[in-house]
Amino acid sequence: MAGLLPQTIYEADINGKITYINQAGLNYFQYSEQEFNQGITLLSLVLEKELLILNIEKCLKGNLSGNQYTALRKNGEKFPVQVYSSAIIEEGSPVGLRGIIIDMTDRIKAEEALRESETKYKEMTLLLPQTVYESDIKGHVTYINKAGHETLGFTENDIKSGLSVFNVIVKEDHDRLKNAIAKIVGGESSRGNQYTAARKDGSTFPVQVYSSVIKKDGIPVGYRGIMFDITDRVKAEEEIKQSNELFKTLVDSNSNAITLIGLDGHYIMVNNAFANQIGLTKEKIIGKKTTDFDFYGNPDNNKKILDELFSKGYIGNHEITATRNGKTYNLLIYASIVDINNTKAILSSIVDITDRKKLENKLKESETLFKLMVDMVPYSIVISDSNNRYSFVNRAFLEKFQFELNDVLGKTPDELGFEVDNTSLQKYSKELRNKGKVLNLEFPILSPKKEKIYTLYSSQPIIIDDKPHIISSTVNITTQKLLENQLKEYNQRLEYIVKERTEELQTANEELQSTNEELYNQRENLELTLKKLKDAQEQLIQTEKMASLGILTAGVAHEINNPINYIYNGSMAIENYIKEKFPDHAESLKPLFNAINTGIARTTNIIKSLNNYSRTNENTNSECNIHDIIDNCLTMLFNQYKNRIQIFKKYAKDLPQFKANESTLHQLFINVLTNAIQAIEGEGKISIKTSITNNNIEIHITDTGKGISTENLKHIYDPFFTTKDPGKGTGLGLSIVQRIIQEHKGTIQCKSQLNKGTEIIVYLPINM
Repeated sequence: MAGLLPQTIYEADINGKITYINQAGLNYFQYSEQEFNQGITLLSLVLEKELLILNIEKCLKGNLSGNQYTALRKNGEKFPVQVYSSAIIEEGSPVGLRGIIIDMTDRIKAEEALRESETKYKEMTLLLPQTVYESDIKGHVTYINKAGHETLGFTENDIKSGLSVFNVIVKEDHDRLKNAIAKIVGGESSRGNQYTAARKDGSTFPVQVYSSVIKKDGIPVGYRGIMFDITDRVKAEEEIKQSNELFKTLVDSNSNAITLIGLDGHYIMVNNAFANQIGLTKEKIIGKKTTDFDFYGNPDNNKKILDELFSKGYIGNHEITATRNGKTYNLLIYASIVDINNTKAILSSIVDITDRKKLENKLKESETLFKLMVDMVPYSIVISDSNNRYSFVNRAFLEKFQFELNDVLGKTPDELGFEVDNTSLQKYSKELRNKGKVLNLEFPILSPKKEKIYTLYSSQPIIIDDKPHIISSTVNITTQKLLENQLKEYNQRLEYIVKERTEELQTANEELQSTNEELYNQRENLELTLKKLKDAQEQLIQTEKMASLGILTAGVAHEINNPINYIYNGSMAIENYIKEKFPDHAESLKPLFNAINTGIARTTNIIKSLNNYSRTNENTNSECNIHDIIDNCLTMLFNQYKNRIQIFKKYAKDLPQFKANESTLHQLFINVLTNAIQAIEGEGKISIKTSITNNNIEIHITDTGKGISTENLKHIYDPFFTTKDPGKGTGLGLSIVQRIIQEHKGTIQCKSQLNKGTEIIVYLPINM
């Protein structure tokens, strides 16, 4: 095998005499095999004989050698070689040498070419705008290009004086620099480490350094690299970082859920609002798929959204429903396709409108209830905008004037054919301007069929959709007005007759005087009758209103009562079935049935309160329990004061029942308690105390509300007087209360201090 190798293979005895050399060796040294057999030694083949003898001694002692020499051919020609030798051991002792001699001529030429290349390399580095450097293995700088001198401020004298790479990098980065140098010397290339560089004048700037090792004969002797001034880049990165931090802060502080999802369905980024919505931390969400969470919507709707998103690149204001843990959410989706690091992703904002939808549904229910109640009222109610165009009319208006709804909406009274005289219009405008509302103004109108109608007209400004409107009601008093006119004519005629008769019988006797007195008494009776008719007219208006409310209340109570019976009977049947079929579970389910029965009992109490309130029995001789009446009223008003107003009751013991109209007493205390609740803004308390004084039942109702000023206190019983905002009160409450108490031969007192509260004291006789 040695004969086939291109390198010289030899063996020699302990004195250096060559005992074997292969064919390549014969060719290199130009000796024949016979000449080598005659005694050519290793010393005759090299110039560095002393070095060879020293290395042979080391080799015989067991050290491997690998040294460079100048070899001599037979013709005296010199050429460089590298000799690797080892001892030949027999019976534990060295008896000779064997080795390989490699011709280094081509390698030396290559190294010369490399040195020339390095010269060109250094010349080229002079043209680069970046700092190029070289350093020995200990970090002493051996070369810096022109750009490096200009950037760092160091000179060639500084390099000759021992400038170190550690002088160029700030002290805080020295440990990282040492680690990087160790890796480079170990064979790793620098991938661009960032440091803070120090100029000779002490100023600093950020740099990125790429370095590699310098080897000689396979051994690291230093390293070279290129240093980039990244001041502008760091500044730009800092600005980007600040921008990203600002974006992140804005996203995380946004109350709406924001997500960034890859097209494969993985979450890339989510904000705090979305994490709270899901109920997990952001760390547990990012990287997961959308399908990993129990939060889903309608698959067909989801596909439709994605198709639109990929078609248009964005979607906006898209309403969906989604379900999580059995709960349904109403959501508004805004999404667009964005590029993140050259990768498409979906950026979306999710607005939870569940509460808003609930409010909208409640508003619709409230509007439906309002329309139902208004349509049940037997007198006309309309709402018109600032241009006096109708935006709402009730059924009574349509039926009275035989209109269809579409023929009325958007029209003015003039366009529909109504006519009003200028005097009435001026009177209406003046009262509205001075008082801000109109209450029971006698208002004659001419209908589209040219029929003259006398009305009591009331109106109040309201705000709908941030725009001013007027809500108006008209009570037809044409019949009463005609009767009043007839009475006036009769009265005038009667006065004329009396006057005529009085003149004729001035000198008549006592019989004629008696007749005159009788006629005078008739006149008084007629005037009293007229007054009673006016009072009856006002009471009729209020009675019609309360009758409509009573009918509605009774209907609601009746409709609720039937399903409550079904629930109660069903609950009892299920409970009995479980006791019979599954007795082991009966005890554990007992709290659930108790809770159902408690709910049924509470609902039954509410129904009872509604029935008591809606009774139309005018019999004032029924037995009444004042405590039950007050408790029923509190039950009906519970939703208005729950969780914010405390009720304190101090009822007298053994308070006797008394004969009274239970329905109107309900109406009395509903109005008083409603005023007390509405007077309290935020949290507060209401105290109710009963007692017996001088054969009267005495009821004190005290609130901690905003109170009534001394100026307004004297008007609280006036009909339609109110200090509440438009739409929150009619001004009839305490007027009705006073009338009901008077009907029961009782009295009422009111004590109030502004910003401290109000006390209402009601006295009702036990025996009417």
